[in-house]
Amino acid sequence: YTLKAKHSNRFIQPENNNGGARLRQYDANSQTNQIFKLDVVDGNAYKITSVPSNLIVEAEGAGTTFGTAVKLNNWSIGNHQKWDITP
Repeated sequence: YTLKAKHSNRFIQPENNNGGARLRQYDANSQTNQIFKLDVVDGNAYKITSVPSNLIVEAEGAGTTFGTAVKLNNWSIGNHQKWDITP
C-alpha cells in the first residue's frame, strides 16, 4: 500500500531505511520506499511495515502528545506500533 496525506496529497516515506528514520511527506516517486505492508495484529489494529527496510512504523518513545514523531523501528509488539486504519 501507499499512504497519502489527505491535506497535502503527498505520500509518506521514511527519510532512509534505517531504524529510527522519521517518516515525512514527499511527492510520488514510483519507488518502493513509498510502499508499506499492512497486517492485522490485534483485533482491528494494524502493524505497518516499510517494504524496503522491513521495519515497523511507530510513535517515537510510545509518545502520545502533539508533535510526537513517527518513525521506523523493529517490531516490539507495543501499542505504539499498532494503528487504526480508517477509509
